[in-house]
Amino acid sequence: MRVQPGLADCFHQRDDITQAVVSHLGSLWPDFQFLQADIGATAPPINRQFDVVTAFEVLYYVKDIPKMLETMSRVGRACVVSYCGPAVSCFERPMRKMEVAGRATFAFGDATWQVAWWRPGG
Repeated sequence: MRVQPGLADCFHQRDDITQAVVSHLGSLWPDFQFLQADIGATAPPINRQFDVVTAFEVLYYVKDIPKMLETMSRVGRACVVSYCGPAVSCFERPMRKMEVAGRATFAFGDATWQVAWWRPGG
């Protein structure tokens, strides 16, 4: 796998790379706005809508998954999540209550991920 120059350094220097990735993406595409926020916070600091809201590899840290999905749906015109392992059973229950537009599965080595996406209100 080829990693963009500069981005590989983020993976080696930090445990939490989200802000470094956001900064790097902003330097690659300066006409777009990228934001990293704790969407599971009691009052997420988000008072606008975004074209896409993603949650990749974070469900393992979320205490209230239904609330997170509700917040994602409130602030995103399109939403996508990925999850694997023990998160699958915790995540599937709240996802059944939503109108999911699509699902996919992909594997790498011994791990298999589930991906789901939806458009809130449509």
